[in-house]
Formats: sequence, C-alpha cells, structure tokens
Amino acid sequence: RGSKCWHPDDDLGRIQKAIKHVRSRLALSSKIPVMALGASSGGRMVFELGVHDPSFTSVAIQIMAVPPQAITQSFPPSIFWHMPRDRRTAGVVALDLEQLRDLNRPVLELKCDPQPLSPKFFSERTREISEETSEAIFVAPEGQGVL
Repeated sequence: RGSKCWHPDDDLGRIQKAIKHVRSRLALSSKIPVMALGASSGGRMVFELGVHDPSFTSVAIQIMAVPPQAITQSFPPSIFWHMPRDRRTAGVVALDLEQLRDLNRPVLELKCDPQPLSPKFFSERTREISEETSEAIFVAPEGQGVL
C-alpha cells in the first residue's frame, strides 16, 4: 500500500489475530484486561478495536477524534489526548466527550499544550538522554530551516 498508516480494512483483523496469538503464547487468561493506545491513524485503530472487540476494557486515543455518531453505550472507558491548537480535531474531540458523557461512559480529556524547546528539553524528560545528546538534538534542525 502507498501509506504506512494503519487502516481498519487492512489491519483490524491482523491486530486481533496478533493479540490472540500473544495471549495464547503467554497462556494469558482472556479475563486479563486489555488496554489499547494509539496515536493519529493508530488512534483510529484503537477506536475501531474499542467498537468491534469487547475484550478491550479501555482505549487511549492520541491526536485523533472519532465520529461521534459511532460512539455507543458499549464504547469502552476512554482517554482522548489531543493538541488544542489543532482546532478541527479539538472540536470533534469535544463532541466525542459530550457524546460519551451523555451515555454515562467513563472518559478523560488530556491536552497537550505547546512546550518551549531548550537545549535540555529532552534530557530533562528522558533520563536515558544525556544533556550532550539533548543539546545535539536541539540544535540539529537549526540549519535545516525547520524551526
């Protein structure tokens, strides 16, 4: 396929098959809760899993909204993590939250606001990244016209 993004028609069955394989291989009970997290097109996949697979006990959807009309009483407890500056997605997430709350479904909204970059940005957030590496990451885009 031309895109590297997840697509429900191509990937939903494969993901369910992979989860079944892992459960079997590790001899995990089907009663163990399953939570899915996905960002962007992965968020769409998480939504599809939440709608079509009752084994998912919760979903976390990043940087993606779902069609509010697709949300039903059986939708699993959810977290929507999005960037408010993306007004289109934020607007649909607001509708999703309203729909889920109207159905008395557990839902949480997390907002990812812009963060100022600094030479220590990465090392302050990830202990495996040294200050030297963090600074190198910070300055790398300067000559590329990215920032």
